[in-house]
Amino acid sequence: MLVTFELILKKNTDNKEFDVDRDRSFEVGVVNIRVHTRHAPEEYFALWKTLFRGKRIAIHSNTAIMIGEARSTDKDDESAPIVGSFYKFLNIDPSQTWFDIARKKKADEDDVSQISIPDYLKPNLTEVPYIFYPKKHRLYFVSKEGGSGHAAPRTIMRMLKRITEDRAVLDRFGKVDVTVVMERAKLEEIYRWKVIKRLELVIERPNPLDYEDEEVMFEYLQGLGAESEQRVWKKARDSRTLQPDAQIKMLAVIASENGKVVASGLDDKLQKISVSSDNFPMMRRGKYSPNTQTLLGALQDLVVKYFM
Repeated sequence: MLVTFELILKKNTDNKEFDVDRDRSFEVGVVNIRVHTRHAPEEYFALWKTLFRGKRIAIHSNTAIMIGEARSTDKDDESAPIVGSFYKFLNIDPSQTWFDIARKKKADEDDVSQISIPDYLKPNLTEVPYIFYPKKHRLYFVSKEGGSGHAAPRTIMRMLKRITEDRAVLDRFGKVDVTVVMERAKLEEIYRWKVIKRLELVIERPNPLDYEDEEVMFEYLQGLGAESEQRVWKKARDSRTLQPDAQIKMLAVIASENGKVVASGLDDKLQKISVSSDNFPMMRRGKYSPNTQTLLGALQDLVVKYFM
């Protein structure tokens, strides 16, 4: 038995999937957060501090998530990055029906009556490292590590939208806009379709600190007293395809980071296709060695490499 175990152990350790010392892969998602009270890094620092201190938990189905940790990388500079972790955990309802896996049937009342879990204890905690840049009002977070998911971009967006609806946040900052940043390459792919039948752009107020085009759009919406605008183009019957010009492409870039992009048509194989920016979040992949670096440290390095 000992020889057999040693052979199995050697076989497994020779397998890279089993090697605990090998580099681990991870993926990073991006969310754009925008306030419209004052466009300054200090305002975003104040927003994150308010959200963290609020300790509000966002629940979707049986999954709960909150801002668990937050600390500035420079306590004397409110524009410095903020790092920390989201806490994601199961929020089970003990009053629901229980299942007895030993007897493969619904648990009886006597067994259920023995269950005693304090309400303040929650199972399956996952810590999701993040880094928030007040200057860029962008949130970068670990979406996956290895083969396990940490938090999908839509999960983070949904959490932020819910906790920014807290009365204390609304009274201080007004409506906070949150957008999952779309993979920019997907726009170029849409433009290469054989036929673009319909293109829809939803543009929410951008933050004019970033780019000149976004500043023009912000001033335009601000002048109208509007918080968002929807634009739709449909292919004419006698046209082969929509042909987005430079103006439309510029608006699409803004919408990809400050709203939504939806398109439908025929791809290069003349197959029907429909895409939404919701389904194509910007993701960047990296690797790190757990023996020499933390996942948070690897996240910081990746963000500097790809986004700064």
